[in-house]
Amino acid sequence: MLNKLMKYDLKKMYKVLVVFYCLSLILAIICRVFNELGNIFAFRVLYIIFSSIEYAIIANVIVHAFVRIILRFNNNFYKDESYLTHTLPVSKQKLLLSKYLSSLIVIFSSVVIVFLSFFIMFYDAQTIEAISNFLTALSGQFNFSVAGFISLVVVSLFVQICSIISMTFYAIVLGNRANEKRALKSLLWIALFYIISIVFSLLCIFAVSAMFNVANEIFSNVVSGKTLLIVFVLAIILYSTYSIFFYFLSNRAFNNGVNVD
Repeated sequence: MLNKLMKYDLKKMYKVLVVFYCLSLILAIICRVFNELGNIFAFRVLYIIFSSIEYAIIANVIVHAFVRIILRFNNNFYKDESYLTHTLPVSKQKLLLSKYLSSLIVIFSSVVIVFLSFFIMFYDAQTIEAISNFLTALSGQFNFSVAGFISLVVVSLFVQICSIISMTFYAIVLGNRANEKRALKSLLWIALFYIISIVFSLLCIFAVSAMFNVANEIFSNVVSGKTLLIVFVLAIILYSTYSIFFYFLSNRAFNNGVNVD
């Protein structure tokens, strides 16, 4: 049943997103063609025009991914669809889990489309070599391997995205408990949770850095590999904790009852 719920959620969210995906890839190809013909002035002008549009589309891919996730959660649980949703022979835990997993898939696919679009636009041997040299120099500066450095960045971004999804879902649940201005109150809860998480994370990073006698580096221009590793590992632990904590709160609040329009 979980697979069917996810399939239905993804179908609803991709109904709009797939348009932006296709536009992003098509425009990336057009930009690449015009860039290859850049020695001709007319094509250079066209490249500038279409690349500007492409950047706007890429931004919309990311923005609409989060918008569709929020709308899907809210519409399915608190709007017209809710009357059918809450009569399904499925536990509220599975309903919430389907939204969470579907959201991760949507965000992952959107990120892939963005990277693929940039790859189409800018790929060449020189660009790849420049990126490789940059990553090698950056990771070498902190005594990390390139693979290790990339892994830390990717994992930290992933758990942060997970935490944002958890906070968003809980904020929507809380916002919809209000009698009026539910959308506004949901947005305020999201902002509050995110600000609190950032402040708490910074305090934890400073405290742990002080324990390892590297707190002074946090406010300096030069950061050692040890300090950077502490920041990354602590960020991964904290955002993983936020993800689990807010998901648990969402599940608990959701099971206590849902107010629908």
